[in-house]
Amino acid sequence: FIKEGLASDDTEIQSTSLQVVTRLGEKAKSLLPDLLSVMKKAGGDVYSIDWRIPIDESWAILGDVAIQGNLDPAALLGPAGLIQDRARDILDRVGGRPGHVFNLGHGVLPETPQESARELAKFVHSTTRRRR
Repeated sequence: FIKEGLASDDTEIQSTSLQVVTRLGEKAKSLLPDLLSVMKKAGGDVYSIDWRIPIDESWAILGDVAIQGNLDPAALLGPAGLIQDRARDILDRVGGRPGHVFNLGHGVLPETPQESARELAKFVHSTTRRRR
């Protein structure tokens, strides 16, 4: 679109690019259940799931397998209460089911405070010990 002269300045280029990327993101999100079904057909015993699909929905699609995930890494940039709420939601959805490895849905962001990661680990360990 830039080459064809449809975008005349930086603001218009940014706006048009944002629209395209947003549409692609929305389409990709709508395909997640289908992608998990394809992954299941490929076969596997353990899957790493990011935060864009709830973990219980992932299990419903993938069946009796182990799942690693699925906290949004950006949650660790927020306050302790938010981090605990998000972690608790995942653990509630897991419901003590065997085969879950609590993890971030994609790795630690460079700007993540180390203390947030430590506190998350403590929270998950203490919460899961109480549930056993």
